[in-house]
Amino acid sequence: HGAVEDIDGAVDEFFAKGWNSETNHGSTVGAANLKDAVRDWRAAFPDLQIHVLDSYCMGNDVDGYKAAMPDRWVGTHTGPSRLFGKPTGRRAVMAGVAVSRIMQIDGKWKF
Repeated sequence: HGAVEDIDGAVDEFFAKGWNSETNHGSTVGAANLKDAVRDWRAAFPDLQIHVLDSYCMGNDVDGYKAAMPDRWVGTHTGPSRLFGKPTGRRAVMAGVAVSRIMQIDGKWKF
């Protein structure tokens, strides 16, 4: 359950270069921007834990899969970040549902 220290390596391994996300906070497009977003979240919440509560998946190995994963994010805002500003020291709990497309790219399954 340790934190991933190699953010660049993890994003490159598990996410497509053209990956994109739409959230209440806006859009993130591309693996490079995802790396920046992860660094920003990790700076703001160094103890961040993401709990995937369940997973629903439909599709096949040829066309790929669509997955929905209810999640809960828990962490303490102890560091500065672009998105969250100055640290407050307050514990935060956020809930959401990640809806993802998972496909084989160059022989590897990626979001």
